[in-house]
Amino acid sequence: MDRYSDALVVLPDEALEEVYMIFTHIYTGEHSSEVLEWMKIDSVSEVVHGFIEMQTMKVGALLDTPEAKRVKMLERERNKARDAQLKKEKQGEKEKREAELISKLRTADQLAYESRLPLAKQWAEGAGDEKMVKRFQRRKELQLLVMGPEEMKQSVPSFQWTQMMTSGLEKEEVRALAHCLRQPGVPAQAAPFIELLRSRIMSFGAETLTADTAGGEQKREAEWLASKQQQQVDGAAPPALTPPPIAGSGLAPPPIGTGGAAAPPPPPPPQLEPSQLALPQADQGTEGSPSSDDLARAGGASRQFRSEEPAGGGGRALFGRRDGATLFGAVAPRSSSAP
Repeated sequence: MDRYSDALVVLPDEALEEVYMIFTHIYTGEHSSEVLEWMKIDSVSEVVHGFIEMQTMKVGALLDTPEAKRVKMLERERNKARDAQLKKEKQGEKEKREAELISKLRTADQLAYESRLPLAKQWAEGAGDEKMVKRFQRRKELQLLVMGPEEMKQSVPSFQWTQMMTSGLEKEEVRALAHCLRQPGVPAQAAPFIELLRSRIMSFGAETLTADTAGGEQKREAEWLASKQQQQVDGAAPPALTPPPIAGSGLAPPPIGTGGAAAPPPPPPPQLEPSQLALPQADQGTEGSPSSDDLARAGGASRQFRSEEPAGGGGRALFGRRDGATLFGAVAPRSSSAP
């Protein structure tokens, strides 16, 4: 039908007048059989007569407008329809993004509630960290986590709902409260506080809603935190932490223990045999006397040597210490031809 209407608009004035005359003749019953055959109309039924009546008025209105103006009006209507379609598509994309954001928000709120509820129950019983227990007793907002809708109606007066605030609460506590107050049957007086929680959560920003935050990683961290708090209350040792798998191997290292026996000491240094303690022979170029180079090579920073020549001759004796062990070496006597 749109193509038909657009075709009428762009018709020249002469052709539009001819169409108007045909519709008028059919409407008034002054048509011929050739006209019906050209229009592919078998007979002028009541339905056909009603359609011809509407088209006669429509074409008559078009004849009152010049062709150029009709074309401009058609272009303007087409642009308007195109803009409306684009606006509708953008609105649909926006609503889709908002729906995804709301879904992530509610998932994050639920995970936060699941992680904080066990802790809140401990604090309500006076267990856990003493500071957290006192903080729980001071903040009515935190006490809501362990209340059902009926208990809220009985334990929280109407004026107290207006006094509740989010300052001093952690992000996870704010999210947990938002999920807690989303359950059916919550008192109507909680509406201002619920709106305050919603505004606070939106102020966190979308960057806090990553896949890990709104997915299983946060749930695993919440479970670990709750189990750790429970172990601290029970006095049990924390479990061993399993490091992530080694990249590329698919194998995980053994758990990192938090206690147990210490690592074995390193093996002792090898013991030197007596044959290994002999000093190198003296440089033959000095006829049996150890040179300074020989002493440097044999000693080094960790060795100390001294040499003594017996009163009756017969060579030199070399004493020293290396790594805490006493060394002894004998050097052949000097040649009598030596100066």
